[in-house]
Amino acid sequence: TALEAVLFFWAICEYWWRCVNLNILRKRLAKKAFLCYTLVKENCTAIKEKIVNILFVNACVRKESRTLVLAKDVLSKMQGEIIEIDLAKENLAPLNRISLEERERLLKSREMDAPMFQYAKQFAQADEIVIAAPFWDLSFPSILKIYMEQITVAGITFEYRNGCPTGLCKAKRLIYVTTAGGEIFCDFGYTYMKALANTLFGIQDTISLEKRLYIKPS
Repeated sequence: TALEAVLFFWAICEYWWRCVNLNILRKRLAKKAFLCYTLVKENCTAIKEKIVNILFVNACVRKESRTLVLAKDVLSKMQGEIIEIDLAKENLAPLNRISLEERERLLKSREMDAPMFQYAKQFAQADEIVIAAPFWDLSFPSILKIYMEQITVAGITFEYRNGCPTGLCKAKRLIYVTTAGGEIFCDFGYTYMKALANTLFGIQDTISLEKRLYIKPS
């Protein structure tokens, strides 16, 4: 009958309309899925390509240094690109009146690319920091103190905000490695390093790894 024909035609039209909408929906979902996949892939690639920058400050002046052996063992367990500074081979000198005046002049003129600030900039940009220094005279070799003077630069490794120091260093962790031929007591070396890291540099996670080679007399 005519009514049945109309109903049949209407059913066909409705089925066709649903198929069209379903096809459109499928295309939209496929497009969104592809975009999500691309975004996730790009993020994973970016994370994979990001290399952790590990700064290794070597203050071990002896070739047969036990501290250096321990530090290399620590570094072997870390993931990232290791950049070593062998302080014994660097041309470091204590700050004096002339170098202090030059530093002040460079800072006032905002000449932050000056060679004098290379160590401070490198320290500030490191993701992780490992310092190896033997236990000498209740602290560490003087060459490390000279290095710390070189990197403690306002405007690079820290700045003052409302009269208080605020760290500018990128690193979240500093590992201090030391060894001694006897008992380690009054370790002013690590205490000093921890105070600088926490108070000035903004590095709150500091770890001391020490090894004591003490043989009790028989």
